[in-house]
Amino acid sequence: NFGSSEKGLELRVRWWAPMAVICSGLAMCPAPAVETPGQDVVARYCELLNELDKTVYLGDLTEAETRNSAISEFLKGLDRKYRASLEDGHAVLPGWTGRRIGRLRDRWQALQLHGGSWIGWCMRLRESHSSEDSEASREAFLGAARDLVYRQAPDAEQRLALWCFCAGATEDIAQR
Repeated sequence: NFGSSEKGLELRVRWWAPMAVICSGLAMCPAPAVETPGQDVVARYCELLNELDKTVYLGDLTEAETRNSAISEFLKGLDRKYRASLEDGHAVLPGWTGRRIGRLRDRWQALQLHGGSWIGWCMRLRESHSSEDSEASREAFLGAARDLVYRQAPDAEQRLALWCFCAGATEDIAQR
């Protein structure tokens, strides 16, 4: 779960953590005996992930933030051992592989950067070039553009900003 801060994005809850533990569907090391949550908890967690996935897909930043907060609140309300089981990948999440959770995390981060529109992407890009302490990396902007281009094509001005960015013409970006 990510939230806005004055310095950029900060980590609050690791709902995508299973991607770090799972490699090709196998645990990277023998898992210690961990109590896993009941099926009702797993089902609710998967339902919340599905809801976030849908809103991120639709590019609705406001609704996605609401869904993301619901995941955080759900995890905060769980017993520590069950929360750890969900976050560390010990619980089996039907339909949610580590790879799928990682992809959702990437798309969520992209949505936060571009806000669901090319106008938002261009504004953040200009802000990052005019501010020396911007935390958004070139890779983050490329990922956000890649995510956004599947949703909508940029108009002529936005295409120019994207081209300048990809070509490394940073002085042109700051002026646009």
